[in-house]
Amino acid sequence: MTIMPFICLFFGIIIGIRNLSKEIMKKIDMVINIVIVILMTTIGMNIGINEEIISELGKIGWNCAVISIFGILFSVILTIILEKTILPLEKIKNN
Repeated sequence: MTIMPFICLFFGIIIGIRNLSKEIMKKIDMVINIVIVILMTTIGMNIGINEEIISELGKIGWNCAVISIFGILFSVILTIILEKTILPLEKIKNN
């Protein structure tokens, strides 16, 4: 099972670099959405079955919120720093 993500990634790249018709891309998009729903449902069921996770759900939620907030905050800060120093977008826009 360790190689399965790489196989999926390979097929995704092959599909992505080809110029497929809009009809085929819509069908692929529908399949992807269905698979994501099935995956999320399976993950939710596995979490719901696990009593240890359910008993710590509040703590896990706070940890996720803190990680998300800091991730967003540092992404914004890094973007501002990069724009002001390495990639001055205003100068590029004016040229």
